[in-house]
Amino acid sequence: MSFVSIEQLDFEWEYVGAMPPRELVRARTVLHNAAQYVAAAGKTLLPERADDSQSGMEWSDHFQALVGEPIGDDLRVALRLSDVTLLVLESDGVTDELPLEDRTLVEGLIWLQAQVDRLGGAERKLTLPTHYEILSPMKKEENFVFESPEPYGELARYFANANRVFRALGEELPEASSIRCWPHHFDIGGLLVLDPSKPPEEAKTIGFGLSPGDDNYAEPYFYINPYPSPDISKGGLPDLDGAGIWHTEGWVGAVLPACRFSALESDDEQKEGVKTHLLSGFSTAFKILQVD
Repeated sequence: MSFVSIEQLDFEWEYVGAMPPRELVRARTVLHNAAQYVAAAGKTLLPERADDSQSGMEWSDHFQALVGEPIGDDLRVALRLSDVTLLVLESDGVTDELPLEDRTLVEGLIWLQAQVDRLGGAERKLTLPTHYEILSPMKKEENFVFESPEPYGELARYFANANRVFRALGEELPEASSIRCWPHHFDIGGLLVLDPSKPPEEAKTIGFGLSPGDDNYAEPYFYINPYPSPDISKGGLPDLDGAGIWHTEGWVGAVLPACRFSALESDDEQKEGVKTHLLSGFSTAFKILQVD
């Protein structure tokens, strides 16, 4: 297995940088909490899977939203990021919606339960996920509060861009998994298993994604993680092309923080910066894992 050249990878890119990426922390926290409604529908109403993917989401350009797994025939729960609005979708259309501003976490859950009951999708009472902890969780009686729409629209562009990038990667690497947003860490990405015949705990893999920010970086960042992680005590890591850096505290991965590309003046420059980093990160991961 080998990786593609930079020239072979193409995707649409929408300009980001309308505001400094470190000013997105509050909006990211609000959206991460709001995404738990979508996870709740999947976790409560769908059969459990070993990888917990029933709680995951996909990005929809059409709805500009993170959309959950189908429940029943075609019922889906979604979160539109730009205005923090909970959506109920049926037959590819919006059946109903609830803007979450000034609503409590409990009020949103009660509203969603009523919608799912009305559409015949519920067999059990909806509950927010409890099998993981998120960064900066809201209290159930706490209101969703946001002062300006700009950071939410900006984060929506990061998610949309990442989805396009990783779907383009998937066209070149058909062995890669589907692209999902995971409600635990709120990152969007996938996994490339390099030796699928081996047990999962023994297989070499490359994880890739975009985090909107976390306790590692207070801004969005792209990451590429080879597994097994390289033993950095035995020597340095290979140089990366472009503006990427190696993250080595707690996990090892090739990282491109948003501040290293969002300040570029045009969408084409940003696109090339991201493309260079991702392809350098992947090719380096292949070398680290000694894959031809």
